[in-house]
Amino acid sequence: MRILLFGASGYIGTEFINQFQNVNGIEVICVSSRRPDGSSYSYRELSRMIVDMSPTVIINCSAYVGGLSIINCENRKDMTIQSNIIFPQMLGEICNGSDIVFGHFSSGCIYNGYPDGGFKEADEPNFTFKSNNCSFYTGTKVLAEELLKDVPNKYIWRIRLPFDERNHPRNYLTKLMSFDTLVNCDNSISNRRELVRACLECIINGVPFGTYNLTNPGYIRAYEIVEMAKKILKLDKEFKYFEDSETFDEFRKIPTSNVILNTDKLASVGIKMTPVHDSVEWSLKNWK
Repeated sequence: MRILLFGASGYIGTEFINQFQNVNGIEVICVSSRRPDGSSYSYRELSRMIVDMSPTVIINCSAYVGGLSIINCENRKDMTIQSNIIFPQMLGEICNGSDIVFGHFSSGCIYNGYPDGGFKEADEPNFTFKSNNCSFYTGTKVLAEELLKDVPNKYIWRIRLPFDERNHPRNYLTKLMSFDTLVNCDNSISNRRELVRACLECIINGVPFGTYNLTNPGYIRAYEIVEMAKKILKLDKEFKYFEDSETFDEFRKIPTSNVILNTDKLASVGIKMTPVHDSVEWSLKNWK
């Protein structure tokens, strides 16, 4: 099996590289989503490059997330559109025409709220440009999913607020501990190591194509994580909490998603992730 990995230098992509080292029978080729000069590939250039490499699978970890904050996407809409809509659309079309399996990373932030049992994969996104209630980043992730609907051999993996045991600017736990003001709402979040393992299991085990919520079962609040950090890491810091998302959005000046995702579909294909409280606790106890 030959896999082309786009976005290998990013927060999720680097974890793929780590885990590929322990998987036999897979050849991985890391490919940039942009030309060496930083400009965008044309469809013809991208298609020729991919066909020449003859991959079995393409994994797209590349996206524009505004650096350390999606707030920056509001000021770089051109980059956000190119990276989050146009590029995955091109990859999807190339895969569709060449019988290549496509794995694309989306976001659970296309939803907002708390339906009974959490949002399922088939639920219509409610945090979109159509609803006029989303951030620019979130809106682009919804549009990308819509443009990929006709690609049959694909996985769309929805993740939220990735974290693990390694201190990193993109780690959700690192972010929480560095902020002074937090919103204290229920949220689904994703352990980076576990979500990448789940993606590999999808590909290696040939689970049915489709969309999967890759979040740790259950939900957790910022306050709970902070209290764990105070106990385990001896974090000596006080935080200000917003108890509702509307007030927090006014403070941040950007709409934010607070949501619980349903993970039954992932479990139904035999892929299990650790319950969220256990996963966060383990990460903090093994903090590096």
